[in-house]
Amino acid sequence: MGREHAANVIDVPAKRGEIRRAIAQALSPDFRRSLQGLENPYGDGHASEIITEALTATALGAELLFKS
Repeated sequence: MGREHAANVIDVPAKRGEIRRAIAQALSPDFRRSLQGLENPYGDGHASEIITEALTATALGAELLFKS
């Protein structure tokens, strides 16, 4: 709860009936149709390349250990 997630995530308590209801919802044509054009809130899948480039371009040193 409270974490960012895409619309294809169905939050449900750990109760048998609720889990069954969520599975039925996930398999329903209306729910699946609602996901058309869904954008991933976490980016495009290339985060590791972006992080690697940023770390490679950053000068490492003692100044990184202290907040200004």
